[in-house]
Amino acid sequence: IYSNFAYQGYGRGIDLNLLRTVNSLATDALLPDLVILFDLDPKIGLERAQKRAGGWTRFEADTLQFHERVRDGFLKLAAEDSERFSVIDASQSAEAV
Repeated sequence: IYSNFAYQGYGRGIDLNLLRTVNSLATDALLPDLVILFDLDPKIGLERAQKRAGGWTRFEADTLQFHERVRDGFLKLAAEDSERFSVIDASQSAEAV
């Protein structure tokens, strides 16, 4: 559900209250005990995605501004529910992360 809020709500501008209602109905208000958020500057994330086998998917093909809104949305969600979220700095090497 948090990806839905971040991508559709913050990224695409769909009303967050509408998304909350739809998600609550679809999941019977079920929420995870823990959300692990790998936080990374979108520019670095897009560079990494371009280097991987297969290149970009349709998700990466959107604008940098879209990805920045999505990241900001995830960080807002994490700040609003800090008991549930664990934010990991993903700018480090894969081994360190």
